[in-house]
Amino acid sequence: MHQAIKAVLYILDAPPFIYYCQLCVLCYSIELFVFICNHFIVLAMEAVQQESDNSDDHIEHVFASLLDLKIKPLRVQDAESYQFTSIHCDSLHIKVLDYCARTVCYLKELCIDEASVTKIRNYGPYVFFAFCKFHDQTSPWSCLLCSKVVHDMLQTYLDFLHFNSVGEFLIEHHSLPKKTLGLFCEDLTRKSWNRHPSIYSGLIAFLQLCSWNSLTNYLPDIFPIVLWLVDDYFPKVVLLGIDGISALITGIPKAELRLHGKAEVFYDALKKKLYVPDTAVVQKVLPCILSCIGVLERDPSKFDSVHAVTRYDITFQIVLSNLGMCTNHQMIRVYLSEIQAFISVMQFTVVRHFKYLIPLIEHHLESTDDQTYNETVSMVKLICKLAWPRFHRHHHTILRLLVKRLMQENLLEENSLQITVDCISCMQTADPSVQGQNTKLAGDQGQEAARNIWWKSPTNEKYHALSLMKKKKSVNV
Repeated sequence: MHQAIKAVLYILDAPPFIYYCQLCVLCYSIELFVFICNHFIVLAMEAVQQESDNSDDHIEHVFASLLDLKIKPLRVQDAESYQFTSIHCDSLHIKVLDYCARTVCYLKELCIDEASVTKIRNYGPYVFFAFCKFHDQTSPWSCLLCSKVVHDMLQTYLDFLHFNSVGEFLIEHHSLPKKTLGLFCEDLTRKSWNRHPSIYSGLIAFLQLCSWNSLTNYLPDIFPIVLWLVDDYFPKVVLLGIDGISALITGIPKAELRLHGKAEVFYDALKKKLYVPDTAVVQKVLPCILSCIGVLERDPSKFDSVHAVTRYDITFQIVLSNLGMCTNHQMIRVYLSEIQAFISVMQFTVVRHFKYLIPLIEHHLESTDDQTYNETVSMVKLICKLAWPRFHRHHHTILRLLVKRLMQENLLEENSLQITVDCISCMQTADPSVQGQNTKLAGDQGQEAARNIWWKSPTNEKYHALSLMKKKKSVNV
């Protein structure tokens, strides 16, 4: 009875137990709740009755069990569709909770001395291997409980070694990425990589954790795996591959990526994905290919590259062509949003593409979708700031469409109204012919001032005359 009371007190003092039980009852199943209760009671009784074993064999047994959290190779059709049976998932989740909870309790009871810290530090790859595989609760092989327990395990491990963050730990231990990548890459061969979705997903998650310049020596091992993922036809796998390329571009110096043409290979692989009719893929590939071009090309604002056609121009032309043929409203919003990032980087060199860009702007300014209209107006404002010497030729047409939209007050939301007024104010400020006029455009007064800017424009005589004729006809009727 005395031992049971001590065990209960030990359980109540263990925050993970409370979290796991609450999540079991609210989000998962009663069976797991019963399992966790029994499991933690056993751990508590062991902790009360005997001191923790610090022997090398026991430490290796505790951490080596994390390597058993592997999923058997799936059939290709099941792996591609991420199909896992419920029985398989439940048994795997219980296994994750069992091994990770034991690791947490062991680290909390382990005596902290120099010898123990040295031993535990060597098992960091096992901890990161389990964490990267099960940290995402949305994946079919994980769940809310598994995600919680692996996060607690990683935090307890870092606290034991006196590190505040994962980045600080990875910077301090340069050999850890090599050992961890070895655990992931041993099953990812050319013929069988697509049968291990949990492993290549964990690999991409680990790449995203690594800090700058820590992946340079391991690029030959990672390079083919990332390309296999990007070249796949299944959107979820392609998204992981794009995340992997983004992590490599961020974590490896530009000179290393340019060496032996690796950055060019990344660019060619991403360029093919610009034609994929999937919104999520396009939304992720456009920023990634923009950063990849930044590795290969000099800054477009440099004087010696103003007149040269670069990969920025080639890619931007493809994006404009895709936007012109696109009919999906969600895809159009993605293109309009990401085009602004291209314009910000290309700056004045974007004037080369006005022949195709301006008609697209005019078309989408007449869109009835508020979000599409707002993205287009933001693009106009950006172009006005960066390329006004050429953009002023189209001032009349763009201003007419903006004011036309202002006059349709029933079609404008408050946010759209303010964006339109700000854009007209920006055009007024940038136009050399009206730079001396300091008209404040805000609210209803701003709406009226914007109309006056258009109405008093010297190039508006035909439109003005047409409006007067319509008024006369309406009076006669």
